Amino acid sequence: MAILNRMVKDGNNVGKVYVEDRAHFLAGMTPEEVAKLGYDCYVESYQGKFYPEMKQLIANLKEYGFEVWILTASPEFLYQKFLSEELGIPEVNILGMKSVVVDGVLTNEIVLPIPQDDGKANVIPTFIKTRPLVVGGNSRGDMDMLNQSCGLKIVVNPDDKTVRGPEDGPMHGLTVKGYWEKEGAVIVRCNDVRNPKVRFHTSEWGIRENVINPKE
Repeated sequence: MAILNRMVKDGNNVGKVYVEDRAHFLAGMTPEEVAKLGYDCYVESYQGKFYPEMKQLIANLKEYGFEVWILTASPEFLYQKFLSEELGIPEVNILGMKSVVVDGVLTNEIVLPIPQDDGKANVIPTFIKTRPLVVGGNSRGDMDMLNQSCGLKIVVNPDDKTVRGPEDGPMHGLTVKGYWEKEGAVIVRCNDVRNPKVRFHTSEWGIRENVINPKE
């Protein structure tokens, strides 16, 4: 709970410290337990909610012989099982935050690079070991990864409200959408409608309630 409380208090759910804390929270569990945790959450709250356009794009790429990889800043054991099953992609092609496994359980030790911001881009040459022909993303945190593409860059539902600051490097002074328009990326829209039945909590008690009573 101390880790969860720290994550909520900080309020930054895209920073590297937050990403690291997600891995620390799962330390002590087995890979199988983490995979089941992610799979059960997906089945209960998110199954059937993939953008159909995204699934069709992946299917088309596979039909034309592309090797498809998924890169996430989340702990990879949490995502691999349901993404592999849903999209027909081998689990080894789903990369995320890697925790060192010792004696069958996850530890607090994280395998670098951390897949967030510039670290997400560094995962590509470190583990995939080739420059991709097509890269897709949706947020500021995907900028460095998208710029690894030697071909097509696809940006889904980019933000066009927040003007990025100097800490965002080449995106400084622009919105995410404005930056990618300037860079000539392909910008696409998907019907991103929030489901009112899925509750998201930002308070300490809200997180505590979901941990204790996840079905409420």
